[in-house]
Amino acid sequence: MRLAGDLSFHLRDYEAALGYYRNVVSDFKQDKSWKHAAGAYEMWGLCTYITNGARSEWNRCMESAYEHYLQASSSRLAMRALVLHQAMVCDLRDAALRLMKVNGDLPDNNLRNALILEQAGQLYHASGSPRKGAFHLVLAGHTYNKLGFKRLALFTYQAVVDLYLGKGWFHITDHFLFTMARQTFSLGLKDESLTHFLQLLNSFSDADKKVGIQAERENTYIKEFLFVIKDWVKKCCSEGEVKSIDLQIPCLHPEVRVVLVDDVPREAAEVVEAPMPWDTLGEKVLPGIGLEDKQELQWRQRSDVRIFDSLRRVTTVGAEVVVELTLTNPMRVQWEMRAVSLTGELETSEDGDASCVDFAPQDVTLGPLEQAKLRLTAVPRREGLLQLRSVKWNLFDCDQVVCERPLQLKGRRLRATLEQRASRSGVYSTDLRLQVKVRARKPRLAARLEGWPDKGNGHPQLLQGQLHRCSLVLNADADCPLSFVQVATSHPNFVAFEPEHNSDVVLRPEGLRLSKLSGELRIPVLVSVDLCGLHQLRLLVLAEAQGGGPDGPKSERQWITLEESLLVEPALSMTARPSPSYSAEGRIVFTCLVENRGSQDLEVDGMQCFSKGLLDLRSCGPGRQQVLQPGQSAQLLYSLHPQEPAAECSSARSRMLLASRPAAAPPSRRRDASRRDAPSVDLVAQWHCSGVVGEACALQVPLERPEAPPCPLDLHLLAPEVAEAPDTMVPVTVRIRNASLAGAVSFYFVAESTADIAWVGCERSEVIRLPPNTSHTATVHAYFTQPGVYNLNRFRLYVVGMPSVPLDS
Repeated sequence: MRLAGDLSFHLRDYEAALGYYRNVVSDFKQDKSWKHAAGAYEMWGLCTYITNGARSEWNRCMESAYEHYLQASSSRLAMRALVLHQAMVCDLRDAALRLMKVNGDLPDNNLRNALILEQAGQLYHASGSPRKGAFHLVLAGHTYNKLGFKRLALFTYQAVVDLYLGKGWFHITDHFLFTMARQTFSLGLKDESLTHFLQLLNSFSDADKKVGIQAERENTYIKEFLFVIKDWVKKCCSEGEVKSIDLQIPCLHPEVRVVLVDDVPREAAEVVEAPMPWDTLGEKVLPGIGLEDKQELQWRQRSDVRIFDSLRRVTTVGAEVVVELTLTNPMRVQWEMRAVSLTGELETSEDGDASCVDFAPQDVTLGPLEQAKLRLTAVPRREGLLQLRSVKWNLFDCDQVVCERPLQLKGRRLRATLEQRASRSGVYSTDLRLQVKVRARKPRLAARLEGWPDKGNGHPQLLQGQLHRCSLVLNADADCPLSFVQVATSHPNFVAFEPEHNSDVVLRPEGLRLSKLSGELRIPVLVSVDLCGLHQLRLLVLAEAQGGGPDGPKSERQWITLEESLLVEPALSMTARPSPSYSAEGRIVFTCLVENRGSQDLEVDGMQCFSKGLLDLRSCGPGRQQVLQPGQSAQLLYSLHPQEPAAECSSARSRMLLASRPAAAPPSRRRDASRRDAPSVDLVAQWHCSGVVGEACALQVPLERPEAPPCPLDLHLLAPEVAEAPDTMVPVTVRIRNASLAGAVSFYFVAESTADIAWVGCERSEVIRLPPNTSHTATVHAYFTQPGVYNLNRFRLYVVGMPSVPLDS
C-alpha cells in the first residue's frame, strides 16, 4: 500500500496518494515500525499541503513525522522533515524556534549544531531581531572555531561585528577583533590580520572606553600584534623599505603649541594691577607699529589662537622651532616609541624640500596610563616657508614600520554666513600656527636679566622702596649687524636704566635706544617698587637689522619680551605736610611722619628733596639717626628755602621719581587747571637694615599750605626729646598761628590728661583772639608718672569765632 502511495505521488495523483499514506500509517504504528510510520506521516503532510488541505492537518503530520524519526534514531531524516516543515510554514521566527528545538533534541554533532545555529541566527536577523540573530551567529562562529573551521568562523564573525561596533560593548568587540585577527593570520591573510589588530588597538584611544581590561590581556594583544607586524614586514616589505600604519596609540592631544626662540612661558598670577599689554608697549617703542608686529605682540599677550587666521610667525635660519604636544598611553602596559620626530618641508622659491630642515629624533617610553609632554624641534637651514605636517615614530624595535600622526589644527569656527552657521560639522578658518616664515636677515639678539631678586614663597621678593641693582644682558650675533636696539619698560616708575657714559646709548622716557650693538653689552638696571603686592614687570626689546629702515618689513625685526614677577613686602612709609616757618620768613617746614610697617628694625639715615634737581633740605631736630622697630613711627621736621638754586641731578632714581609724579598728583590738583603748575617737591627718606638700603617717598608735596584746611589754625609743639628721672617735669611750648588772611580767629585750647601724663599750669586756656598771620605762644608742663615713650600731641583747639567771608576769597 505504501508503494502504491509512492507511485501515485510520482504520477501526481496526490489525492490517491494521500489516501494510501493515511491508511498505511496505522499499520506501521501497530508494527512499531517507527521509521516507516514517520515516512508515511511525512508524505501524508506533503500531500495534504499540495492539495490545499487544512493547515492543522499537515502541521500535525509533519510534527508526528519529526517525532517518529527521533524515536527511530534517524536524526538526518528528522532534520529533513524539519526543513520541509519550515518551508511549508513560511514564518521566519517560528522556523528559527523550530531549529533551536532541533538543536536541543538531536544528539551532539558539533558541525551540525554550528550549521543550525548559523541558520537560526540568519532567520532571527531576517525576522527583525538583529541582536538575537547576532547572538546565535556568534555561537555558531565560536563552534566553528573550536572545530578548526577558521574560514567559516571568520565568515560568521564578519557578519556580526559591525552590529556591535560603536555601541559601547567593548568586551565583545575586542573579542571579535582579536579572534578575527588570529583567524585571518592563520589563513595567510596578513593584511587583513594587521587591519583587525590595528582596529583592536585603536579602540583603546576611544575616550568612552572606560572598561577595565586586565593588563595581561592587553599585553597579549601587544605581543601578538608585534608578531604579526614582524611577519608582515618579512613577507610584504623588501629590505630597506619603510611602511606606514595608522595606529592611534598613544593618543595625541589636539592642543599643540609652536614655540619660537623669543617666546617666554607665561605664568598666571594675582597681581596688584594688570601689566601693560605688549602691543601698547610696542607702540611706545615703535610709533605706527605694523599689523603683523601688533598681532605678534598680541599673541604673546593673550595666546589667542584666533590671531593665527592671518598671522604667520617669523624665525631665523638655524633657530629651533619647538612643537609642544601631549601624548597619553590609554593602555595598562608600557609603550615604547623610537625616533619620535616631526615631519614637514621647507617651501623655497624653487621647490619644497624636506632635506633643508633638521628634525631631531628622541626616544620616548610611556608607562601604563601615563601622560607626557614632548618638545620636538625642527631647525630650518634655508629661507622659505616651513610647513610642519605630522609627528612620526618607529614602533617598538621595528625600524621598517613607522606610525605617523598628522598635526591637524582647527582655526576659529566661522559663523558669518547662513551656510557656515547651519553646517553640522562646522566650518573653520585656516590655522597658520604650523606655517613659519624663515628669514636669513632676521636679527639674532639674545636678552636676559641677571641678578634679579631671589625667590621667596614662590616669587622674587623685595622690601617696599628697596633699591636693587641688576643687569640687562644683550648679546648680538656678529653675522647679522643691527641697525638699532630699543628697550622699553612697562613700569618706568619702578625700573630705570643706569648706562655708563656711552655715545651710542640714548635714554628715553620709556627706556633707552642703542644706535649700534656688537657682541655682549651689560646695562645696569635699578629696581625699586614703592607699592606693596605682587607686580608683573615687563621689558620689551626691539632689534632691527641693517637695511630695514623705520618702515622695513617685519622679517628684519625681532621682538623680545621679558617678564618677571616681583613680590613687594611692606617696609617704611612716609607722609609729609608742609607749613610756613614761624622763625624764618620764606622757609617751608615739612612735618614728615615715618612708620615702620615691616617685620624688622629699620634705621632712617636722612632725607632728600627733589624738584627739577636736588634741593638743600635742613633738619630742624637732632641730627642723629632714627631706629624704628616694627610698628613704630616717628615725626621728623625739615625746612626748605624754595628760592635756593637746585643742584643738577640726572640719576636713575630721579628719573623714576619723575615718572611716578603724574600718578601721585592730588585729585583736586588734577581737576583744577588754574593750579596745575603750582610748585611742589618730592621728599625721599633714606633707610637701611641688614645690608639692604631703600627709600620711602612722599611725592608732589606742595610748597604751600594744603587746600581747604578744616581749621585756619596751625599748632606747633616744642619739647625736649629725652627727659631723665627723677626730672619727670618737662616744659612744652605751644605755638598757635592764624594762617588765614581773611580775618581774626577766636579760640581756646585744652590739654588732655591721661593716666600717665598730667598737665601742670593750664589745662584749659582763656579765649584767645588772633589777627591774621599772627601767633600765640604758651608754656605748660607735662608730668610723667613712669618712664616710657609718649606722644605729647594731646591738645585740642576749639574755634569760637571765624571771619564771615570764605577763607580763599
